[in-house]
Amino acid sequence: MKLLCIEDERETAALIAEEFSEQGYEVALAFDGEAGLAAILELQPDLVLCDIMMPTSGFEVLNRLIERAPELRRRMLFIFVSAFDDSDIQSRARRMGADLYLVKPIDFEILATFLSRHTRCGSSLSSVG
Repeated sequence: MKLLCIEDERETAALIAEEFSEQGYEVALAFDGEAGLAAILELQPDLVLCDIMMPTSGFEVLNRLIERAPELRRRMLFIFVSAFDDSDIQSRARRMGADLYLVKPIDFEILATFLSRHTRCGSSLSSVG
């Protein structure tokens, strides 16, 4: 599976990339929303992990993706990852159509459970923890 991590904190992005690479994912990184949207359209990943609070917010990325490539959006999992454990932000993410909202630091066991239920290859994360 191809994974795109859109995260402006480079250390966090590197940790996510390492974790998923070890599980056999093909991982690409983008460090802001503009680069992230361009990478989504070019790479057409199976899974996007997207921070919310960054230059060109994650909300903007998802909105523009839905507007520009709705069929592509339907074929991928889009997961927001945020430092904010705020119910209003989480509700907005769900209303926008995010598949999952995770609070940093990422609990890779929760993510593995979600992926194993929603992807063919997700079970490869079952040993993460």
